[in-house]
Amino acid sequence: VVHFSDSFGELEEIEGGGRYSVFAPNTIATAEFQPGGWNPAYGGRAGSLLKLNVAEGNPDTPSYRARLDIAGIEIGYDGPSGFHDQTSILFSARNYDFGRLFETIGLDDIGTPKLTDVIFKSTSELGDNDQLSFLAIYAPEEYQRTLDNVLASDEDEPGNYEDVELVDSEADNSLIALTWTRLIGSDGELTNQIYMRNYDERSTTGEAYPDLVDVDLEGMDPPLDTIPVRNNILRSEAEEKELGLQTDIELNNRFGRLSSGLRITQVDLAFSLNLADEWIRYTYDQNDYRENPEQKYVVLTPEAINNRYTQTETNYALYANQEFTLGDWSFRAGARYDRDNFSNKDLVSPRAGATWLFNNKLRITTTAGRYFQSPRFNDRASDANNSQLENEVIDQFSIGFAYRWDNNIELLVEPYYQDLHNLVVKGDSVNQTLGNTGEGKSYGVDTGITRLFDNGWSASINYSYNDARVRDYPSATEYDADFNRPHIVSIGGVWEINQRWKLSSRWKWASGKPNDAYIIHSNVLGDGQPLRYSRETIATNTDRYDSYSSLNFRADYLRTLGQTNVIAFIDVINVLGSENPGNSDFNERTGIEEVEEGEAFPIIGLMFEW
Repeated sequence: VVHFSDSFGELEEIEGGGRYSVFAPNTIATAEFQPGGWNPAYGGRAGSLLKLNVAEGNPDTPSYRARLDIAGIEIGYDGPSGFHDQTSILFSARNYDFGRLFETIGLDDIGTPKLTDVIFKSTSELGDNDQLSFLAIYAPEEYQRTLDNVLASDEDEPGNYEDVELVDSEADNSLIALTWTRLIGSDGELTNQIYMRNYDERSTTGEAYPDLVDVDLEGMDPPLDTIPVRNNILRSEAEEKELGLQTDIELNNRFGRLSSGLRITQVDLAFSLNLADEWIRYTYDQNDYRENPEQKYVVLTPEAINNRYTQTETNYALYANQEFTLGDWSFRAGARYDRDNFSNKDLVSPRAGATWLFNNKLRITTTAGRYFQSPRFNDRASDANNSQLENEVIDQFSIGFAYRWDNNIELLVEPYYQDLHNLVVKGDSVNQTLGNTGEGKSYGVDTGITRLFDNGWSASINYSYNDARVRDYPSATEYDADFNRPHIVSIGGVWEINQRWKLSSRWKWASGKPNDAYIIHSNVLGDGQPLRYSRETIATNTDRYDSYSSLNFRADYLRTLGQTNVIAFIDVINVLGSENPGNSDFNERTGIEEVEEGEAFPIIGLMFEW
């Protein structure tokens, strides 16, 4: 669904580049978000549910589009197939090189992320009762961070290089799916899907040491050929192949409406980590393994890190859900059974919900259920002892109130409570060991006021409160969960001034995320060695970063030239250049927690539609 979302090994999510959706906005027909309480047709995740339906081509009228901006180009087609009267096609392709953009706006220390998306979908009507859809997605990406990017990281203070990491990563991501939908009788529907997914990532990580160049450069960067480097310290490979079959049937019965389905999934995994030599890391936890407890840093070794994980398993799931209505009440009850052969466990997830239509304005909904969160494949692969990690277990209860003021304004309030257990906890970051020893709780409330688009404008205000506390084992001290932000506020809107101008904006504010308590040690390598500091974590998530806010803005200007619409746009992320205190890294050369300076992120371009 997103680019640069996850990486195996040392490489983290690209700072500043962030996550970038595989789908261009016009390729999505509907997007339905549920924070919790979804029915048993969905499993394997416990956080929230996002259902994306890829749009279908217009079977009658062809249309074309193109977009050009500083980051890259996008083209698309939507219309009849040309080879079958009852077949429509949607095609979208885009290529972006964000390195050019980062260099233009002065963020060239980030590196060069590049991505490509190609999406093809055909939809064929096979008579009155059958529809056949074919979907193909190819979404490769790559990211490089070179010596030039390292030298650009001293923009705040010449000679103070904030990030010396060298990265070379590339990944191929593809999906092929075939969906057959058949109407059964007057009210039933049978859907069969078969798909094949492939993900293949290869990356190397190294370090540069520009501060060790023993030449007086009078504030200038050292020549590239004089900088000591360690290339390819860590190599990682991650390959996932998945073949799946899904069958769903919905039909009415004497109680209401019944839905049930089957999932069969074969997953083939091949992961490897290879550390070329010992590697000193200056950020560590007090409980991490050190051969000498007085040593104020940790040393990663090939013996502790190198690992190859290969496993092929077939998982399957069955579910059923019954809906029925009694007067102003509607109910649903169901369950899901999963056989997880990676953890060798049978999982049963009961789900239930009820909705009371109090009157024509107020609707009250309550849900309860058990949800399982599968361990990440990366976590299973990081150490041989992690291969038998089990699913995290979340029991959730929520009650939601939806009040509609008039035809286009709705208020939503949804308190919730979650009981968390069997959580995956990191034991030792040196040896990469994990275990299912954690537990905790999370509760809060999500609220929102939405004005649907009418008379040229729409708006929304959202506020969320959350308190999430976890502990690493039953007798341990509780601490704030990593994802806990007590308060989040979002205000946004769209205004179509006239047929030519459209403005949209959104402001977000959030409490700071939790931060560890730590102490800084100086000269940890000793006299006669390069000056290095280290950061030792002494308590988990007992502190908190400062709050973060951002303002995004977009303006579109439309002109029609013959049969072509030309749209000029400017899209600015973080208009005010606010910095995110939680986006920081420890600099072992200065002993300072360096916060990435906030920058506005503008994209200017043209779109053509005809």
